[in-house]
Amino acid sequence: MEAASLKKRLVLFPNQAVSIYDYTNFNLRYADGFEIFGMKNEEITMLDIFNTAIPEHREVCGELSGKLIKLAKENVIDPDLHLLNITYAGQHKNGDKMHILLQGKIFDVTRDEKIKSACTIMTYLPHLKPPKIVSWSVHGSSLNNIDELLDKNIVNNHHIREREKEILILISDGQTMNEIGNDLNISSRTVEKHLENLRFRFNCQNTPQLVAFAKDIDLL
Repeated sequence: MEAASLKKRLVLFPNQAVSIYDYTNFNLRYADGFEIFGMKNEEITMLDIFNTAIPEHREVCGELSGKLIKLAKENVIDPDLHLLNITYAGQHKNGDKMHILLQGKIFDVTRDEKIKSACTIMTYLPHLKPPKIVSWSVHGSSLNNIDELLDKNIVNNHHIREREKEILILISDGQTMNEIGNDLNISSRTVEKHLENLRFRFNCQNTPQLVAFAKDIDLL
């Protein structure tokens, strides 16, 4: 009965899969559309969903999703506002790589405003090449430091924040730190800090090397 109700509520477009995880009972509440990965909906587990990402991207995707849930449980974020977007390289059951956009959000809460379940929608974008690195952003993060909280202490280096990507694009276009800061409404020192973090993460000695690396992995 609930599955039929959720199917009406969660209308999927072609090349989309959706899952809902219940944090009160700790089980997968609903799954649909996983044919895009060559899987059967009735056999889907959370491990299967985790494994839709290629091995190099699984840790980052899992860590970002887990941190967002943790922040929601701690009431750091607004469940109705924040939406996590992750672009990663997925894989079909037959081994083919796929360009996947994952959107994660709190689905519903209990009467005492505790998280009841979270929903993820995965969209396969066949016209795009599978990305070599995980890109991510949080809608609604301008209200606080959610991006920084999620980014802190991520172990896997196969990721880049949307703001970092914006800065890389502008620096590759020849803009100065001050010009980038003015365009993005941040200080030139913040711009430099982002570049410093990226150079360290990707083991680049200087910014030209960082730009060359970004072009090599199709970020630019």
